[in-house]
Amino acid sequence: MRINQCLAVLFPLVASAQEPNIGSLTLVEEAGFNQFDITVGASGASDRDRTTLTGTAEVALNIDPTSGTTDSLVITGADISATDMNFTLRAFFIITVASLNAENLKGTADTPLGFGPVNRETGKFDAALHTFTLNEGTISGEALDNPVNSDVSESPITGNGTGEGTVALTNPVEGPDRKVFYDVTVTLPISIDDTIPVDEGGIEASVEVSGTLKAVGTAFIIRPPTFDEWAAELGLAENQQDGFDLNPRIPNDVLFALGHDNPTVSTELFQMTAEGLRLNVAESGMRSNVVFQYSSDCDNWGPLPAGHLLTSPSEVPILSTPNGVGFYRVSSDQ
Repeated sequence: MRINQCLAVLFPLVASAQEPNIGSLTLVEEAGFNQFDITVGASGASDRDRTTLTGTAEVALNIDPTSGTTDSLVITGADISATDMNFTLRAFFIITVASLNAENLKGTADTPLGFGPVNRETGKFDAALHTFTLNEGTISGEALDNPVNSDVSESPITGNGTGEGTVALTNPVEGPDRKVFYDVTVTLPISIDDTIPVDEGGIEASVEVSGTLKAVGTAFIIRPPTFDEWAAELGLAENQQDGFDLNPRIPNDVLFALGHDNPTVSTELFQMTAEGLRLNVAESGMRSNVVFQYSSDCDNWGPLPAGHLLTSPSEVPILSTPNGVGFYRVSSDQ
């Protein structure tokens, strides 16, 4: 008898519609967040103004259905707008060096390496792995009696996060088709030191940006089915699990193939490692082979594509999904 176990696996993917483990977030209107101080300096003079950010972002998570936590956060895109600002740079408090207007600024956020580990217990992550960029709008006015007309798209203002960011998943609610929805909250402190051109002669102004992004929204996972759910779908008798009664979430023939017995049985089928997804094989080794299948939508299944199995057949299987969101199905080869 072959009994299948389906596991949703997430790797970074920009999606046009919300997919499992993808969070669609909106920047909050909340004191202390999304209000950025920007300082512009040139020729020994500087001025500061504050801008308010609004917009949306999408993040890719790796939600553990058991704990309701994530060990990964990847920002896959953002559409952020900033309110206009004005800067009057004066030397010795009386001599105007420059008068500048920043208008129609827009930006984005990103995870350049596509790798954003999160401490699963605390929800904290290294903000420096993520970036914030202002890449649209104009900075115009006068500097040293010369006109300034800088296109931000040609000289984006960009930099990394600083310190620790946070991601929190709360209020899980299960809906149809085993979809479990979570409220998602992400904070990302930003500190940028960059420059912008102020005239054609190569004179530049320094730009400092500081503040904390905060966005909230929702994400969902497709919860792995219990044995009873799989039994009902496959037309199996409910007592098929009674033979070993090792884990109500993983079929007994799969657990047996992986070498598990009480009390060594694993609570999860896979373990996330730096190399990829490692199948949880007992220390005594596998009793028989298992068969992997892959699907991009959990409906249409096929053989495991080339490159997804990272180990040789004699080793403990480690899998990866290099092309984005995917699903694995595992069955015992009996």
